[in-house]
Amino acid sequence: MQDRVQPLILEEGKYTLEQLDKLKSMKLWGFRDIYKSQLRETFEIKNPGLINSEQYPLALDEFVNSRVSPDGLCGNYVYFPWSGLLFHMLPHAEYYDLRTNRTSHLITEKEKEILKNFNAGIAGLSFGNGIALALIYSGISSNIKVADTDIFETTNLNRVRVGLPSVELKKTVVTAQEIYEIDPYAEVSIFDKGLNDDNLNDFIFGMNKLDIVFDVVDDFSMKVKLRLEAKKAKIPVVMLTSLEDSILVDIERFDLHPEADIFHGLLGDITDDLLHKKMSESDKAKYAMKIVGPEHISFRNFKSLSEVGNTLVSRPHLYGTVNIVCGLAAYITKRIALSEDMPSLRKHIKFNEVLNIQPNHGDTQEARDKFFKKLINS
Repeated sequence: MQDRVQPLILEEGKYTLEQLDKLKSMKLWGFRDIYKSQLRETFEIKNPGLINSEQYPLALDEFVNSRVSPDGLCGNYVYFPWSGLLFHMLPHAEYYDLRTNRTSHLITEKEKEILKNFNAGIAGLSFGNGIALALIYSGISSNIKVADTDIFETTNLNRVRVGLPSVELKKTVVTAQEIYEIDPYAEVSIFDKGLNDDNLNDFIFGMNKLDIVFDVVDDFSMKVKLRLEAKKAKIPVVMLTSLEDSILVDIERFDLHPEADIFHGLLGDITDDLLHKKMSESDKAKYAMKIVGPEHISFRNFKSLSEVGNTLVSRPHLYGTVNIVCGLAAYITKRIALSEDMPSLRKHIKFNEVLNIQPNHGDTQEARDKFFKKLINS
């Protein structure tokens, strides 16, 4: 079932003084009037040549004064019910121009429009939370879908940019709130039951059909089903695997090659076991080996995997690597949306090789083989 969490917005020209007074009379934790400040920024980005001129102060005052009114019936008012904060701010179009101004020329106005209307879905919101925010910060996907069934736990704070106020709250709700606090005019569809057989089609094909989907789910069967549905929709699937101090980039361009085998054919034939079997940790590990490839896994990752269910609850991650994953997600989405060169591929990015330095201590083929055998035989 799809839910929505949204701020309350009074749009310029569509509200009365009575409605504004009613909003201000609500129990607020704070009122932030940033409207004049944003008008100043708007004037500056439209008139950069005036900033250091003698005419600037008078011209700025005239512009700001032409846009304000004594009764406050100007600009938009945005109320975030989860924080109790009310903002007086710019209308949608001007706010978007201001928010994306510092990407100008790096991204053209036409390209900004394409990116804004490129619909993304993120399935799984541990570091999928960071992927969603990276897209929004980049001006990508004003219509975005997020899916997860879990809550944030304290152990997530090693790799996800949330704090204690988010612990025990639904990942979908927290992510939606964070998106709206960056772009209150976005449309966020949340699937707080995660993805399942009943809602997968709606996630992909429903209102605002997806143009790209990021796989960050743990359920192996759902990874398979997600790709089969993406093939029908002819949309790309991107999976970015954090592997200690490296990242496995996995891009499947079903928009270009809908006939392609999922996971680049690494799984072979898709059997009922893959779609319906309840898998043990050993089963998951063996399938993960097929997808990721033991040659891409570091010594410490193998050691960690062999300890899951013994001294570890789940596979650990490093924030630095996850943060780079999120940046890569925005880059890959931008390339695909703008029809730049970005084929189906599997690429292992090792940070030490990029920087031309030695691997971590103890990370040898012999050490990896030892733990790989232990993991497979468990």
